[in-house]
Parts: sequence; C-alpha cells; structure tokens
Amino acid sequence: MHPIKASAFESTTVVELSGIQHIIALNTQGEVYGIGKNTDNALGLGTWSGKEDDHWKYSELQKIDVPEQIKGISASLGCSIVWTDSGNAYSWGYDSSGQLGLGIKDDDDKMVPRPQKITSAHLDGYRVVEVSLADNHALFLAKKL
Repeated sequence: MHPIKASAFESTTVVELSGIQHIIALNTQGEVYGIGKNTDNALGLGTWSGKEDDHWKYSELQKIDVPEQIKGISASLGCSIVWTDSGNAYSWGYDSSGQLGLGIKDDDDKMVPRPQKITSAHLDGYRVVEVSLADNHALFLAKKL
C-alpha cells in the first residue's frame, strides 16, 4: 500500500484539513471546502433533506458559504466549527450535545444546515483564536479584547 494523489484537492492549495467521515479543507485564500459524508448537513451546504438522496455524500470538493475569510477549522463527527482573524466563529452540522456553541436546547432541532455565527455571553469581550471540536464538546481558546 502506498499514498495516492487525491484528485479532489488539485483545484486549490489546502493549508489545513479536519474531519471524521466528512472533511473540511481551508485554502490559502481563507475559503472552506467540504467533501465526504453529508448526513445531518455535516458539510454545511444545506442540501441534505434527511433521506438517502443524492446529497448524502459528495466525492468532489464543495465550497462552503461562510460570510467571512476563515483563519482556522475544526471538524468532528457530523459537525464543524471555523473561525476568523477578527475572532468570529461559525458552526454547522449536527449539534448532539451543544458542542456547536449555538445554545440549542434539548427539544430544538439539532441539525444546523448552514454555517451559523456563534454568539454567546461567554464570548462577549473576547475573540476566538482557536477551537478544538470533539463529538460531544468543543473547547474555545479566546483572547480578551
């Protein structure tokens, strides 16, 4: 067995990869792309409807529409968080345990189909500089403004 070239990544210069069953990729321009399993809208495309349709997986890179240039990425099982130089963070996918930082309650729909800005009283007066996302929690490293 030996490494083979991943043709899906030939169209952009990737500086960071993250994910489990789905992969998000950050390129040199601060754009985010996704590939792989898209159940629960893990890729942030808003295309999965809950059925095993054509949108449950992607074998070619898909641009994820995030409203700002991205500095860093973190992805885990079915969900992702990205952050910017200015300290904003966005998340999407399946929020099973509140790990996306969006304040989703137990009786709310836990699927976040597209990137959503994280707003939290815990982050007021801080800017996000790094995130580590796991299946059931996330750790935010933030710097006081």
